Amino acid sequence: MKKLLILWIGIIFCLCLYSQNILFSSATEYMEIKNGVLQYRVTTYTYSNPVSSVPTGSDTRVIFSQYLLKGKTLKRLKTIIRRSNFYSLPAECGASPKERHYPESLMIEWKGRKHKVSFRSHPEYPAPYGYEKIKSEIFNEIDRIK
Repeated sequence: MKKLLILWIGIIFCLCLYSQNILFSSATEYMEIKNGVLQYRVTTYTYSNPVSSVPTGSDTRVIFSQYLLKGKTLKRLKTIIRRSNFYSLPAECGASPKERHYPESLMIEWKGRKHKVSFRSHPEYPAPYGYEKIKSEIFNEIDRIK
């Protein structure tokens, strides 16, 4: 019984240590890659008045619910994450919280390390290179498999 318990603790520790999660979210998109499985959905907002900033409704469309990414794609993502210095980016960047902006975030958990960057998107404040590189690679892959 004791050996079985030690075995289970070891398996859980390995799964936690080597879990691979990437999560991107914004007002209109949600994307998650968890252990090689992609989930992606898009929300479209409707407005009763064309100049209103307050939506009157929304529709969420699931594009992929359980798409298994190829090993080659995951390897490319790992390389980009490693080269981008994502883990050294500040936790918050972009426009000032007081300025008009569009919030989005990218969280990566890889090999026991976890880091989240919240980016306040605004035309005058470009995203940091590592953030933009990872985000564009993920969405390029989504476009390839659509």
